[in-house]
Amino acid sequence: MLSQINDLVYFLFENETILAVQTV
Repeated sequence: MLSQINDLVYFLFENETILAVQTV
């Protein structure tokens, strides 16, 4: 269960980074 949450957090963080790069 912990690894699942970790994957979700990592995915969201990666998504935010992509959005930030697209915005700039």
